[in-house]
Amino acid sequence: MTTLENVSFFSIRRGRVLGFLSLLLALACCSPSWAQMGSVGTVTVLVLDPSGAAVQGAKLVLQDLATNETREAETQQVGSYGFVSLPLGKYKLTVSKAGFQSEVLNSVIVQAGRVTDVKVELKVGAATEKVVVDASATPLVELTSSAIATTIDMKQIEDLPLGGRDVSALAQLSPGYSGTGGFGTWNGLPVIAQANTIDGIASSTSRMKFAGNVSPTLEARLEDIQEMTVQTSETDLNQGMGLAAMQVNFVTRRGSNEIHGRIFEDFRNTALNANSWLNNAVGQSKTPIILNEFGGSAGGHIIKDKLFYFASFAMAKQPGGFPTSNTVLTPLAQQGILTQQDGTQVNLFTQVAQPNGLPDCTTNAAICQAFNTQQALINKAIASGGATLSASGNPNTQILNWLVPSPTTR
Repeated sequence: MTTLENVSFFSIRRGRVLGFLSLLLALACCSPSWAQMGSVGTVTVLVLDPSGAAVQGAKLVLQDLATNETREAETQQVGSYGFVSLPLGKYKLTVSKAGFQSEVLNSVIVQAGRVTDVKVELKVGAATEKVVVDASATPLVELTSSAIATTIDMKQIEDLPLGGRDVSALAQLSPGYSGTGGFGTWNGLPVIAQANTIDGIASSTSRMKFAGNVSPTLEARLEDIQEMTVQTSETDLNQGMGLAAMQVNFVTRRGSNEIHGRIFEDFRNTALNANSWLNNAVGQSKTPIILNEFGGSAGGHIIKDKLFYFASFAMAKQPGGFPTSNTVLTPLAQQGILTQQDGTQVNLFTQVAQPNGLPDCTTNAAICQAFNTQQALINKAIASGGATLSASGNPNTQILNWLVPSPTTR
């Protein structure tokens, strides 16, 4: 029996190891673009000769400069070809044709959900001659797409102090938006026409969108997002998922052959904040706040040109609190001496309780023990400065104000 159990356990362990190795091998052999489906763009190439005629059969080689992945194609009868489902980033395009000089474009920018149109005019010459173009080709004017879109690069806002580190509100900066306080729409479209995706996957439900649907329910960290594209009109057929006329696409970062990383720290404290009007009115000091948002990210390759990684960490710590108050008796009222509105005073113990044969705290302290214990705690808090007093409008009571600690960590 022991031998059989050992063999069975060994077989299970060997099966798990082989399964893990098979998965690792499959990941290593996969094209890096498979992990980026949905967060993609398109490059359309048009090749012409010096007379302006279309060049058919020109060889195109598009290389992803981050991962060295290459795609090869040839121009069709009209001299054009479209590379689709491209992960966003920077590419190098090489165009060659027998009888013409090769053309190399070192900077072709791909943005999510947008089309980058590249027009190449080949010059007559030997194929071994190359013309290198360092100018950047970006989708400023899309000739092959009618979509109206605005791309927000995270490099533009990484150094900005974003409250809550939420980038979805930046969609309101795109042309066509009208509204206030986060309630608005684009180009007059109804709010139920809005949608959003993260890496091509719907990130919030498409039901009950009466308050809009720009901010994803499950949102990626700010340091994870590489790009945000706001499509406000004429979305492509592969956008909107048939449920929206405008869409916000969030695209996360990816690893590359180069190892890169970053760290950040956003800090706020009481000294940087003003006191509230209510606190000033009751003599309360500023609500303490120490807000620390910190984290970092790192990306690189496990197997060069094959397997990549990207990871991030973020945390926010805020040991803050909130003010509260309650009504308590004045020192005289604690002794049983009540003051009427005309200023006359009545001692409840000696003038009311004792003449009528009722128990009072002066002759029987046990009946007031619970009251005295609570009142002692209140007086101790006042004496130590942990609470402040303010008038209540009643001569026998006063308002006790104090701060309730409420730290948060997320």
